[in-house]
Amino acid sequence: KDTSESVRLFLLDVIDRSPLAEFPPSWGDAMRAALASDETKLRWRAAALIGRRNLTGFDDRLLAVADAPDETTDFRLTALGSVMSRHQTLPAARFAFVIGCLDEKNSPTTRQTAAKLLGAAELDAAQKQRIAESYLPKADALTLPMLLGVFEGGGDEKVGLAVVESLRAETFNPDLIPAGRLEA
Repeated sequence: KDTSESVRLFLLDVIDRSPLAEFPPSWGDAMRAALASDETKLRWRAAALIGRRNLTGFDDRLLAVADAPDETTDFRLTALGSVMSRHQTLPAARFAFVIGCLDEKNSPTTRQTAAKLLGAAELDAAQKQRIAESYLPKADALTLPMLLGVFEGGGDEKVGLAVVESLRAETFNPDLIPAGRLEA
């Protein structure tokens, strides 16, 4: 606790670059302390490290951050992204938060991160249909490639029809589709 923020950030960088497959318990304690810190940079760095290294044991805390409306939008998305490989479904409130981050009033980085999370999530048919109808027609170059990932694998005729209708909408720009994405 008496260590400066810059030193603690450096230590998290060292932990992140460590070749160890299993971390000593004290490193886990350090990351838990960083996540609980009042220092924003430290909290973000710890959440990003946990996600990048796919570390377990922090999911409850990170999901609490993802669900906390008093946290910043981007930190909530970072926290959710850090556990996405283990928590791929999005309950209604979490889905509403992430889908709301696609709004054009948000920064390009925020929209892109939200689209990436949606593309990585296991969504139900109703969630996919909402994306197809409400967000796909107005997707931009940053979000479209990741949103198209939501529909890979198909399986639901109603969702498929919604995707086709969205791709035919006047507001949709077909030039934004990455090469090879719509090939059979």
